[in-house]
Amino acid sequence: MSLLALLCPAALLLPQTEGLSQQQQAPNPPVRMIAEGEPALGAMIRWPLRVPDACVVEMAKDDTLFLLVDEKNETAARKKVEELELDPSHVQIVACSVVSEWPRDWGPHQLFDGDGNWCIVDQIFAGYPIYDREPKNGKPQMTIPTGPGDDQVNGELAAKYGAQLIPFPATLTGGNFLNDGHGTAFCTQALLDENRKHCDEATLRQLLKKHLGIHRLVVLENTEVVGLQHIDCWLKVLDAERLLVKRPPKGHNEEAAIERNLAKIAELNNAFGRPYEILRIDCPEVKVLEFDENDPIAAYTNSLILNGKVLVPLHQVDGDKDAIETWKKAMPGHEVIGFPWDRWLHFDALHCRSRAVFDRNLLRLEHARLPDPAPHRKDGHPITTRIRALSGADIDGEHCCVHYRQAGQDEWQATPLRLTSDGRWDGTLPAFAEGTRVEYYLEARDQKGQTRVHPFGAPRVAHTFTVQ
Repeated sequence: MSLLALLCPAALLLPQTEGLSQQQQAPNPPVRMIAEGEPALGAMIRWPLRVPDACVVEMAKDDTLFLLVDEKNETAARKKVEELELDPSHVQIVACSVVSEWPRDWGPHQLFDGDGNWCIVDQIFAGYPIYDREPKNGKPQMTIPTGPGDDQVNGELAAKYGAQLIPFPATLTGGNFLNDGHGTAFCTQALLDENRKHCDEATLRQLLKKHLGIHRLVVLENTEVVGLQHIDCWLKVLDAERLLVKRPPKGHNEEAAIERNLAKIAELNNAFGRPYEILRIDCPEVKVLEFDENDPIAAYTNSLILNGKVLVPLHQVDGDKDAIETWKKAMPGHEVIGFPWDRWLHFDALHCRSRAVFDRNLLRLEHARLPDPAPHRKDGHPITTRIRALSGADIDGEHCCVHYRQAGQDEWQATPLRLTSDGRWDGTLPAFAEGTRVEYYLEARDQKGQTRVHPFGAPRVAHTFTVQ
């Protein structure tokens, strides 16, 4: 089967519906895009389903499943919800102009504006360009359309959920735009080429900064010989400090390009001024669609991080078990769940077919981990964090603290965090003898009783360092 036949079935050729007349406004600065892994209400997928039933059940188990449907499919979608015995309070059937199954690409990037309002980005979406690894003059081999309905969904969602709609006059295909929540985003060259008909690179960077708060766009080399060139098929932003990167089999046609990209990333500092911690996940060959240009390999980075879970597409090969173990090490405190299925593709798996709907009232706790090892300090180890309640509630300073203990001890001690400036809270861990292994985690609470810990899953997991 060809890539064209796969991505352009007859079902995509639907008539265009009327666009919304909702007024579009620019966001008030400072603007911050929300990163995958931040607190979410749940995840959206499209009906008819393109994820296995077991994955649908898991999405609706502890969170809300937002099931996007068009009017003619709403009855069938509700019947499927009943068939899977999903908790009705955990499912929202969202009628909209949806056509294709890739909300990652055309669906809502989300951000908070300077007033703490949750907003939806309305980017341009007109289909899928297929690029060579080194396209001539930035031109694609072809562009696969998906029907005009997908480009209308973000406006419909903003109207339904009372979000400000942020116009973005360029393409921002979600599978090729990963952000860290701190103003840095990653893409491949394909994103720049895709935008040539809208704006040049300098203008795109200005738009990202003004509209979305993205101050640094890291453009990396295309990796596929021919394909969509979406970065989420080989790179995952775990958090502001750590990246997970696909490791192809030795000699695979993507290996050299990925390694060159890693060399470029290794020269960068993360949001906290330190080099990125790069983890690798081995991706073996898999049996999927036959392509002349590419040898398919597992799409383990194309996973969904949803609150305390990591949902991983498995390809029913020997490498699946190792992939699960790699994810467990990468995301301590999270439940890692694999979904074996014969319909995952090397360029289109679970991340492509889903997107989180983030919590507009989240309590945000931001912290740069202490280095390991950490130098001995007679006056103790300073801890800096930023705490903000997007609900508008006041922070409960009596319950904002740092818990710590020497490794091997059972009891946690606590030292308070104190507000020192707008949103900034500081504390100090006591001085420890050289050679001591220390564990610590942060806790914050707002006046509505919402609690957040850092790292996720604390105290089952904690930050650690050795005093040098």
